[in-house]
Amino acid sequence: MPRHVLAVLPCLVILSAFTASAQTLQPQVTDQPGSGITEVVATAPTADIVAVVPDDDLLGTPATPLLVDIPLNDRVSNYIELFTTTRKRFLEDAINRGSRYLPMIQAIFKEEGLPDDLVYLPLIESAFRPAAVSRAGATGIWQLMRTTASFNGLSRDWYVDERLDPEKSTRAAAKLLKTLYGMFGDWHLSLAAYNAGAGRVQQAMKRSKRESFWDMLGTRRRYLPKETQEYVPLFLAALQIARDPVAYGLNVSGLGEQPLYDVVTLTQPLDLRRAADWLGTTVDAIRQLNPELRRWTTPVRTAGYALKVPAGFGSTLEARVTEGIPADLDHHVVKKGETLLSVARKLQVTRSDLAEANYLPLTAKLQAGDALIIPRAPDTLRPTVTATLASNKPGENPSSWDVRGLSKLVHLVRPGDTIDSIARAYRTTSTALREWNGLVANTIVVGQELTIFASSVE
Repeated sequence: MPRHVLAVLPCLVILSAFTASAQTLQPQVTDQPGSGITEVVATAPTADIVAVVPDDDLLGTPATPLLVDIPLNDRVSNYIELFTTTRKRFLEDAINRGSRYLPMIQAIFKEEGLPDDLVYLPLIESAFRPAAVSRAGATGIWQLMRTTASFNGLSRDWYVDERLDPEKSTRAAAKLLKTLYGMFGDWHLSLAAYNAGAGRVQQAMKRSKRESFWDMLGTRRRYLPKETQEYVPLFLAALQIARDPVAYGLNVSGLGEQPLYDVVTLTQPLDLRRAADWLGTTVDAIRQLNPELRRWTTPVRTAGYALKVPAGFGSTLEARVTEGIPADLDHHVVKKGETLLSVARKLQVTRSDLAEANYLPLTAKLQAGDALIIPRAPDTLRPTVTATLASNKPGENPSSWDVRGLSKLVHLVRPGDTIDSIARAYRTTSTALREWNGLVANTIVVGQELTIFASSVE
């Protein structure tokens, strides 16, 4: 996993900060179904912050070759055999999973002048699982550590983690790979640096007095971490097969289709349940288009947040947004003497969630009158429009239940909720509640969204 940070400073010194990885690449590749992460086994090299000074002849950006050279030596050949026998299914699944992302990655890498071969790097990083998270915290299809991602233009806070967005993380990875090639002028060394960090690779070159990745491996002394020694040949083997998978007996599909979407710029936070209600879609459909969102709402402080919605619905959401977005977030007004910890305990949330949701450090001192966002999805959404369904006299068909003058709300079912308890809370009846939601019984589940017509928000 890349566990380094690259930032070109004015003095042309690059700091590479290494974070211990939980993944070491060995011949025994293990895939944990359903875990969202592919592990390629297990010890982590240790490293500290190392100052990296590029050689004078590496300060320019060398011409990038169109292909990554694949030497079919014993190390690479052994991994090719592995991927075409015991781990064939793993590689097939990874290639098929990645087919929907390849056109996007290829387009971005072409813009950046990177070899098309590098689009297959996620095969060994994440198996193209967008939600992959390693034990060390490397995240997304490119398995970027948090600080690495930040230095390469990605945001991560309580509300979003852009490493989870395949397109945004690809742009960050392209920037990182381009920087590494500008330093080393060789893709094998650059790939080693993507895994171990630029500083570690430069130190290895200096200590070994060798300028080739393969020459550093051909010595009795180990100059690079074992993980990195295996990482490069592992990728080259996967690449060799990915260039022509059919020739290696793999059963793969064609390029997948990316979902079409519209983009709507928001100037205020928007609850995803409200967006789904306005568009007549589901929260899951919106989440799939915006995988970077970590919560039930778009970011609070992001000016001009770009929300993706299903194609054809952009104008609908824009029209609703123009009318105004209700303030659905719940707040706690700080009283004299309250602290983050005391407020968190009162609200039954963690202090870290309370602090991060409000963009505060854990040591922040609160002032009486401060309004803190409660880091929990509200049970109901604020009223927007008044319902105007036809009314009927008591005893008539309940499908036309009288809701004139009432506001449409959405209740999120929580543990302990029942149809009767929810009906009492909103001063309505169980029959009406079932009718509004098309329920034929009183069975509800935690997390379910119920439509309610009520005179006020309780």
